[in-house]
Amino acid sequence: MQILFVYIDSHASSGFSTGLGIASLSGFLRKHGLETGLVYYRGPEDTSYLMDKLRFCKPDAVGFYSTSSGYNAVSELSGLIKSESDAVLFYGGIHAISFPELLFRTPVDAICYGCGEIPMLEYFLNPSKRNIPGLYFRESTPPGTDFVPYFPPGDMHDELLDFDYDIFLAELKRFPQFRKEDYRLEIIFNRGCPFSCRFCSNHVLNKIYEGKYISPSPGASIETLRRALKNTGFKRVEIHDDTFTLNKKWFRHFIKRYIDEIALPFQCNLRAGCFDDEDAELLKKANIETAWLGLESGNENIRMNIMNKTVSDKQLADALRILEKHKINVTTQNMIGVPGETPDMFLDTVRFNARYNPGSALLSIYYPYPGTQLYKTCLENGYLKESIHARERTGPVLELPDFPKEKIQFYFDNFRSLIEYEKQRKGSLFMPELTDANVEKVLRMYKNKTVWPVDIGALKSTRPVSYSYGLDRGMSIDRYYIEKFLKAHAGDIKNRCLEMLDASYTKNYGGDNVTASDVLDIDASNTSATVVSDLQNAGCIKDNTYDCFICTQTLHLISDFGACISEIYRILNDGGVLLATVPCLSRCDIAAGGENDLWRMTPAGAKYAFGKVFGEENIEIFIYGNVKTGMAFWEGLAQEDLDEKDFDYVDVDFPVLVGIRAVKGKYRKTEQKVKRITKTEPNCTVLLYHRVNELENDPDMLCVTPENFKKHLSFFSRKYEILTPAEFGKCLEQKSWPAQESILITFDDGYADNFNQAAPILQQYGTGAFFFASSGYIGSEYEFWWDELQKYIYNGRRELVISAGYLMPDFRAELASMEQKEECYVQLVNMMKGVNSEKINDLLNYLSDWSGLHRTAREANRIMTEKELKSLDLIPNMEIGAHTISHTRLSMMNVFQQYTEIGKDAENLSRILDRRIRTLSYPFGTRTEQTEVTYNISALAGYDFAFINDGNKLSEAALCRMELSRFIIRNWTIPELRSNLDSVFATHLKKERSDYNIAIINEKLVKFTLSNLFETGIKKVVVFGVGQHTIWLLALMKVLKLPEPVALLDDNAPSEPNKILGIKYCKPNKISPADFECIIISSDCYFAKLAKSIRVVFPDKKLINLYEGLQPISYPKRKVEHILNMEL
Repeated sequence: MQILFVYIDSHASSGFSTGLGIASLSGFLRKHGLETGLVYYRGPEDTSYLMDKLRFCKPDAVGFYSTSSGYNAVSELSGLIKSESDAVLFYGGIHAISFPELLFRTPVDAICYGCGEIPMLEYFLNPSKRNIPGLYFRESTPPGTDFVPYFPPGDMHDELLDFDYDIFLAELKRFPQFRKEDYRLEIIFNRGCPFSCRFCSNHVLNKIYEGKYISPSPGASIETLRRALKNTGFKRVEIHDDTFTLNKKWFRHFIKRYIDEIALPFQCNLRAGCFDDEDAELLKKANIETAWLGLESGNENIRMNIMNKTVSDKQLADALRILEKHKINVTTQNMIGVPGETPDMFLDTVRFNARYNPGSALLSIYYPYPGTQLYKTCLENGYLKESIHARERTGPVLELPDFPKEKIQFYFDNFRSLIEYEKQRKGSLFMPELTDANVEKVLRMYKNKTVWPVDIGALKSTRPVSYSYGLDRGMSIDRYYIEKFLKAHAGDIKNRCLEMLDASYTKNYGGDNVTASDVLDIDASNTSATVVSDLQNAGCIKDNTYDCFICTQTLHLISDFGACISEIYRILNDGGVLLATVPCLSRCDIAAGGENDLWRMTPAGAKYAFGKVFGEENIEIFIYGNVKTGMAFWEGLAQEDLDEKDFDYVDVDFPVLVGIRAVKGKYRKTEQKVKRITKTEPNCTVLLYHRVNELENDPDMLCVTPENFKKHLSFFSRKYEILTPAEFGKCLEQKSWPAQESILITFDDGYADNFNQAAPILQQYGTGAFFFASSGYIGSEYEFWWDELQKYIYNGRRELVISAGYLMPDFRAELASMEQKEECYVQLVNMMKGVNSEKINDLLNYLSDWSGLHRTAREANRIMTEKELKSLDLIPNMEIGAHTISHTRLSMMNVFQQYTEIGKDAENLSRILDRRIRTLSYPFGTRTEQTEVTYNISALAGYDFAFINDGNKLSEAALCRMELSRFIIRNWTIPELRSNLDSVFATHLKKERSDYNIAIINEKLVKFTLSNLFETGIKKVVVFGVGQHTIWLLALMKVLKLPEPVALLDDNAPSEPNKILGIKYCKPNKISPADFECIIISSDCYFAKLAKSIRVVFPDKKLINLYEGLQPISYPKRKVEHILNMEL
């Protein structure tokens, strides 16, 4: 054997690790025909093993690797080996490179100074040679030598990617406490770090290597990784590059190949400020398990000024938000006991982790690595009183004047408890804030589960009314919901059925529809059980056996419920149904005992767990319970203690029980449709529905019957590619569409039947839809005004007279026949579209009195409640969009009114649904109902896309995101539906590009004028005139990153200041001249007129004409959505 490596593991207590420096050296030498070996040295107990292996192998050389804390072991072992062997002793690694003069203080023969692969190979090719770059031998190196590191040339970097994992796996077998399957394949590609953190040895290497670092090609890196995974059998990867995303070009090339060719779970190091949304999306696609993020200290002064880690609090917060957005698990790396730190400063680290709540937070005690700048600070200030070679990062070694060792150890030992306390404290008015003065007392109270002082009102008893679910008082509360769920789906309980524990529900709800019934239990003593098996591995049951499986209140008792769900899927027939219930709130199970009651499941958890197996499109989640029934169940009350109406109210935020209906395979998609995209030209028609219901009168022809809607979906599934909202959004964003004709389904207005009729049918066919709702109507006790009008006209008296006080002119109509009623209704609808909401309300009050009918909404025509809206949005492939606040004609409104309707609607819905609203549908929808300013306001308000109703398909010729075409669907037969859609798909739309080049020229001139204006030093401007030009102008200023106006002034503004797009909107006399420097007149036609008007209020202010010298062009100019998407 040429060389026996000795790897000194300074962190032996934390497990087993691959020393990548030695793995690289050994791999490189073995590739060139040399024999290597390894001793994994964890402490003195391994000394005899080392000596035995040395005697057996008789190596020509021994190579030591250690960090600073392992130096004492190297010194002792090298002396011991010298007493028994003639092997040449080499010492390498970060400590040897930082202090090459150790050559003269340690019984080793040579120091490896720099990258060792090529120097060590040269030595073994000629062992007598002593003038090898990077190797310094004691016999030929006089004291005072100026050590020069060896750094390999760039064309050799790919050659250095050979890691020998075999020598480490062989050693792993010596330690029975460690199992290979618990570890990842550790690897490093880019060696080095350009940053100069004072606590880290990397800045020492930076100085030694003069800023150079090893960077192999992405292709060679992928091939090395693939080869290593194949040879070792590891299924997870740990990448040790100091900042994985530092070199964006390298990273994106590498990660895209990783996604396509490897895609195993992995971990890596990230640095805040060195990655963005695109990088995070790639990491997620690549199957990242954990991102290690260096926080170091939650105190910005300590982090940036003492540690010189130039990452601000904002950069860290932004980084954590990006990772959270992409659902990437984060582990923060934290440090305690840094020079200059106090206990209260360290508590900032606790608070930072509690605030941003990463997946986990690791803490290490600061260790002064020799050669680093902070090490020198420790020496200069007398903080080092003992040898630092004994322990590394597990115990304090500094004597800090403001942070005693015992304090450091206390905070280190209790770090996780402190974070958990701080997270709970954020939601409590009674838990005291942590300080160094109170931390020990507070933590002791917290660990002892002390109840913090609080007025608990009527909840006086610490014991429940009943310990047995209320069964000693009557029927348990959860059984009410279980039986309600099964009764609602009794039609699924048929043919061959399987049930847990006994067959009572099968008999009660299946009845004669059940042809065969089995009972499953793991307990063979259950005499009712016809199948005895563990549901986690029910191998005795054949595939595709049952048509229905009833599994109530069982899965929370099984350790691997995911395996159970997979087994249930396997044993169901195609089209078979699982009816399951799981507790969301419940006492620990009495029969199972505390140790076997393992889980509680939220609606979102159920959706995720069952959706993974059955496919989200094939599951329905049903929520039962509210605060009152939940508290009653928790107290042990029975059904009989409550009123029946208490059970009927469902609060999605406080569920007691979750029901799951999952269907196997019948409509399951085996791949995402977007994967079949092959063309950039859309061949897609967006369909507009309104209602799915059975109505007595439908004069607007907005309603499709449930039976007909099913026929429509069946026809669509055979003829077209049906896009879900998510798939449509990706197609639009990527400009890639299915090759075949495709459709998207949308619903306008937000009727309750969208939730209770349309959504279940859409789920049955494995697809979804956009549902556009007007936030001002959500939960309203009234109907939409046109439905209310229809109620009065069709059910009122035989003659109607409306005076001019309500509508202009006077209106009179005979209502004796159905034809007269229909004619009257159409006339009034067209007239009412032209008046404001206040007049409409007055007229409806009049009609209510005239007809004798109350204004309260009929059940068939009511609008969704907030709860129904939230529940609908939770269903897979269903997405809520905006439809303006009050469903009014936007073309009749000024800019401020339109912005209020469009922008505020999204804010209202976002507050209800707790997410961003990305899409909009314009009310009434035809092109005459909006203006160009409507589309521009929608773009500036932040919508991704918006829909009109112009009867066309989508086309590249007219693919403006704020005016996407739709085709309205009526209650047509299938032949009628086919004929109408064939005509739409056959339509060819022409591009409308008139004056486009002139618009761009004008736009450039305005940009030039704007830029010059702000370059003169002007910072504060106001815009006078709020119309079409102003919205266009604001978009230009946003793209140019110019300061937004202080205010938008308009003579027609409300009497009290308001806001448009976050900017003050008011009359000219509502702003002080001291608040701005000049006025931009926002008009290309009426500059003189507006200038004269504004001069009356501000006679001395400078006026700016942005449009001087522009070429004549009719408005609109380029669309705002195009301006916002430009790259300037």
